[in-house]
Formats: sequence, structure tokens, C-alpha cells
Amino acid sequence: MAEPDRSLLAQFESMTAARRAQVGVESGGRGPYDPGMEARIVALEGDVKEIKGDVKRLAIDMAEIKGRLSQMPTTVQLVTLVFSIFGAAIALLGGVFAVLRFSGHS
Repeated sequence: MAEPDRSLLAQFESMTAARRAQVGVESGGRGPYDPGMEARIVALEGDVKEIKGDVKRLAIDMAEIKGRLSQMPTTVQLVTLVFSIFGAAIALLGGVFAVLRFSGHS
């Protein structure tokens, strides 16, 4: 079995190290050298708070929509209603024709 080509991994690691040096963040977990990092983190934290608020409002809106949808009639209920109305109309017309027939009107 052939050995895997590790040159791609080495190339990625050297690019990553070069990118860290370019940004100004030291590897090894010893902290940033970028003086603007703290301001960016504070801005990100503010954005995350805003996003959390938006998500809470969306959850409330979704609950309201679910509540409204649960009150809407189903297709079966609507079809039953339509057939019931047609049935009642036919029965009413049949009753009217029966009354007219037995009352002697032509």
C-alpha cells in the first residue's frame, strides 16, 4: 500500500501559519496581538444579543402562527361542510316541491 501524500497537509499548515502571522494572532493559545480584536469581539457579542432577540421574536411569531393554523378547519371538515350545505339545499327544495304538489298548485 502506498504512503499518503502529505505535501498537501504541509502546504495547508504553512498557509495557515502564514495567515495567522498576517492577521497578527500568535499560535499556541497565548493570545492575540491584534489591538482591534477586543473591539471586534465586543461588537460580535452585541450582534449575538440582537440575533438572540430576533430569534425569540421569531419563536413567538411561529407559536402564534401555529395557534392560528390549529384553529383552521381541515380539508375533510370543509368538504363535509360543503356536502352538508348541498344536502340541506336539496332537502329544502324537495320539501318545497312536495308542499306545492300536495297543495294542488300546478
